[in-house]
Amino acid sequence: MLTGTITTHIIAVYAPTEVSADDAKDNFYTKLQDTVDTIPKKDLILLAGDFNAHVGASRTGWEMTLGNFGRGDTNNNGLHLLSFATANGLLIGNSLFQHPCKHQITWRAPNGKDTILDTMDKVDEEEQQISNAINACATKLCPNVRQRTQTWISDSSLDLIDQRKQAKLVNFTWYRELSLEICQQLKAE
Repeated sequence: MLTGTITTHIIAVYAPTEVSADDAKDNFYTKLQDTVDTIPKKDLILLAGDFNAHVGASRTGWEMTLGNFGRGDTNNNGLHLLSFATANGLLIGNSLFQHPCKHQITWRAPNGKDTILDTMDKVDEEEQQISNAINACATKLCPNVRQRTQTWISDSSLDLIDQRKQAKLVNFTWYRELSLEICQQLKAE
């Protein structure tokens, strides 16, 4: 069981494109390394953004960094990213899970060639997934404890109130029915 807190650092990045000068790429990774070096080793680091990199499907030499679900061939930016991730003990998150084809190809060039962009092209979706994971962990580790502000309200009435809160989000008719039932039950108590 995990206890305590984990400090998380989310670093948003936008790497130079494949056709950019090598100096620009080296400068980007030097600045990124300087940033990562300021973070305590015990903290969690999430690098999110567009690395303009294709890490490819071959894990040879990158087993600790690249998952089983890479795609395509590795380009120069992909080698930069793999080297950086390996040197810092990071994982390429996109390659750890199998994604449906429609989510792997995120841009189609005018010549019909498909391109795979990094996960954070869909920033809102990713933020929501991270938020959901954090909330799920928090709920599991620190469940909500019901506070009794009125000692005369029974546990069954409190259960109905909880159901009504859920119903309000899903089905308004059910919400109204539960509201009437709660009123009747509270009058009886």
